[in-house]
Amino acid sequence: MSTPQPGGQGLVDCHVHLFPERLARAVRQALERYGLGPFAYPLDHARVLEDLVAAGVSTVWSLPYAHAPGVASSLNATMAELATELTSQQLEVVGGMTAHPEDHDAAAIIDQGVAWGLRVVKLHCSVGKYSIADPGFTGMWEAIAHHRLPVVIHLGHATSGRTQAAEVTELGRVAARHPTISLIVAHAGHPSEQATAALMQAFPNVFADTTPVDDRPADLAPARFGQLADRILFGTDTPNTSRTVETSMEDVQRQLGDAAVLKMAETAARLLATVSVEPDARPALREREDPA
Repeated sequence: MSTPQPGGQGLVDCHVHLFPERLARAVRQALERYGLGPFAYPLDHARVLEDLVAAGVSTVWSLPYAHAPGVASSLNATMAELATELTSQQLEVVGGMTAHPEDHDAAAIIDQGVAWGLRVVKLHCSVGKYSIADPGFTGMWEAIAHHRLPVVIHLGHATSGRTQAAEVTELGRVAARHPTISLIVAHAGHPSEQATAALMQAFPNVFADTTPVDDRPADLAPARFGQLADRILFGTDTPNTSRTVETSMEDVQRQLGDAAVLKMAETAARLLATVSVEPDARPALREREDPA
């Protein structure tokens, strides 16, 4: 199987968590309490990024998530600082932002994140204990649409990280209402990959990433995903995964072919190329109360 090499067209890992130290330790400890591990990577940014570069990765999306209202803005500020600090000649760190439906002004949080240089949104329904169709996100979706930001979404409410088929199809309400937003189903909705593929077929703005859940790779059966290759992104969950980047790459190539990971890099670049940093001029969006 072919592997992207440093110096050439590199791999884009669209699902990485480069958290501030205190949060990183808390997340790792929580995962260990659930019985997960051992993990393939330490909680050392320099070591992690060195290993990613050695695996042929040239860009990562570093994704935060808010477990409660009121924490997103400060977390996003730190993620912006880390993205700048960790970007090097060998690897670009694309900073992500997050929000919570109970935040006072989720739309303003997104606008501020863009001003800080963040270029992708991450939402984690089980960690935040919310539905992706929560009315509290109404203004946020408008802000995301304005800035044309891609959104990575971990659907479902199970602490195991598993997603039920009905929790995948719930995203259809958002996809229908906001057809210009690129909505990326994290982990391909594992173990409900069939529902994810069906949603992708129904809505051209729905994507999926290949990130494993624990040590289980996503099921990317060509019969389901073969015709959807231009809407699949590569992801690993580094550093909180027991699978190395190389192993996850092999999982994808085995199912979708040797060229798949580079095709996914092109898709990731295409999504980021559309992001707009123009200031928000949307009128009174935050007073709107219609559901997502």
